[in-house]
Amino acid sequence: MEKPPRYQRPLGVILFGGFLTLVGAFGSLLVLIEMIDSMTAFGIGTVFIDSPRSLLGFLLYGGIPILFYSTGIGLFLAQPWARTSVLLYIPLVGLFFFLHLALNLARILTDAYTAPVWEVLWHSPGTFLNVIIRYVLLISPIVWYFRKPEITEYFEAVSGD
Repeated sequence: MEKPPRYQRPLGVILFGGFLTLVGAFGSLLVLIEMIDSMTAFGIGTVFIDSPRSLLGFLLYGGIPILFYSTGIGLFLAQPWARTSVLLYIPLVGLFFFLHLALNLARILTDAYTAPVWEVLWHSPGTFLNVIIRYVLLISPIVWYFRKPEITEYFEAVSGD
């Protein structure tokens, strides 16, 4: 009886899976510590979900670390859904993060200059272009790597499809 072929796991999958696992684990711990700190300082009512905004905050700040952690573990286990998560959901989360950063910069600059947003964008577009360039430079190598034919073939071979 022949042994099934053993596939060598690509190094980038290992490194990125480990990174996502660590970020997800530490992010979950930070969220838990912040919740405990908020409850001890201001009471248990501060962690209630009583509005759509608090539900959205809970889903974002509680769900993103879980997404990162589970995707990292899925990459270690060579699950095809983990590759899909890296190609679809991680860039989307990064986009929301960098858009949030750009909106905070816009709010700070409009408060500092006491000018409308479009005027701030017209006079200092470099600040916002910097945020966009950061997103592209961070996300595009990840997406490029996981779209490589070798990585696609590895996940297809391991999953048995």
